[in-house]
Amino acid sequence: MPSIDYPEGAVVEVAYPLFMASLHIASRQRLRFVIAEGPFAREEEVATEVVDLAPGIFAVSWQEADGATVVNVHDWNSDTVQGFVTLANGSFLRMAGRIARRAGDGSLRPEQ
Repeated sequence: MPSIDYPEGAVVEVAYPLFMASLHIASRQRLRFVIAEGPFAREEEVATEVVDLAPGIFAVSWQEADGATVVNVHDWNSDTVQGFVTLANGSFLRMAGRIARRAGDGSLRPEQ
């Protein structure tokens, strides 16, 4: 199976059960997320750390300005995200979402 690189420069939508998030992936070190509606509505640019787990599968983690911490496992082979979030108030969320590419597709798909 060809390797899928982390999609620097991509803009994707992630549909979770409670909300939709736009991820603007600037690099392996930075992303901007936008949650337009719902209980978690906000926009923020965060410093990220990306760890390659397997071809096309990446752990992406960050801390938000309010202290919330996020660890996502992005699986670009199946276009899914497993999200694990500790909110600033200490609540813990586990979420599964679907990825939809929007723009700047970078290297989301390997050469055939």
